[in-house]
Amino acid sequence: MIDARISLADETKYGWLASMLGPPTKYQISEPDGNVISVQASLRGGLPFPDIQPHTMFLGIRDSIPPTDLKLDGIFKTWAVLNTTPGYLGAWPQTGLLDRLPLGLASQPDVNGFSQFPLGLWRKQTRDGFSIIGFDPNLLAEVAPQLRVKPTETSAQVRVRVSDLSQAKFAHWINTLNYNRAKQTSTGNTRLLHLLTQQFGVPRQKAMGVAEELLHAQLSCALGGEYKLSTIDNGRTRWQSTREPPAGPFRLPDNYQAPLLRWFRGLESSLTKQGDQVTLQTQLDIQRKPGKATPGLPRFLLPAPQEKKASP
Repeated sequence: MIDARISLADETKYGWLASMLGPPTKYQISEPDGNVISVQASLRGGLPFPDIQPHTMFLGIRDSIPPTDLKLDGIFKTWAVLNTTPGYLGAWPQTGLLDRLPLGLASQPDVNGFSQFPLGLWRKQTRDGFSIIGFDPNLLAEVAPQLRVKPTETSAQVRVRVSDLSQAKFAHWINTLNYNRAKQTSTGNTRLLHLLTQQFGVPRQKAMGVAEELLHAQLSCALGGEYKLSTIDNGRTRWQSTREPPAGPFRLPDNYQAPLLRWFRGLESSLTKQGDQVTLQTQLDIQRKPGKATPGLPRFLLPAPQEKKASP
């Protein structure tokens, strides 16, 4: 459990961002069944958009398998990740900042409240004032009827809840994203080592030491391997990781699990800003490594009092 109170001494650098926080609310948007990640915030236009009134924006990630396979090659990597995310973004009781997103012009809503943006993005509007967007119209149709406003015991401006992602149906999706990123990081390190030799004439066997001296850091393989000099088919040597995947189409190794999924088991958090004071309350659930006992309170052993000798 984390209970922090922070005093903000200077807001000049991020005052525009703080101005976009709406008032603390004593209600929240109910989470539809099947959500594993839920985030909602009380917002307003603030300095960038002074005409936008306070409203609530919310985001949800569903516990479902992404509708399409990940396509992580090419120039549209970020768009591919967004397109396969089983989630939605919404606003209530008015669209607020949702309408300021650079999504392009949408078509007029049909009789069911659906309208379509360019590049496959959909929008669903309800009679209760909810407006949600996402790439899967079936997901929006499932979520929209479950959206409700319910009271809460405490007030807050930002609320976050994350379930145990290791048990989620889209855990494979998370593992794929993480492995692809780790692979790119590991490959970037070996490219740096080769660059030092090819462009600056650093002897290949000394490239590791030179790179770490320049970076003032130790090169660590994000895949969990070690960087070693290996001999390739033509007899030349090259740096590579002992966990470097074989060449060819992308394939997630069997039994691979993202580091986050090994220990993270859930989170609930809320944030409230009043004046220059920020209150953060967070409850984090983690999985301890087998064999490690929960640390107890320290024990202070005081010396036993000595008996006084009787005076003669």
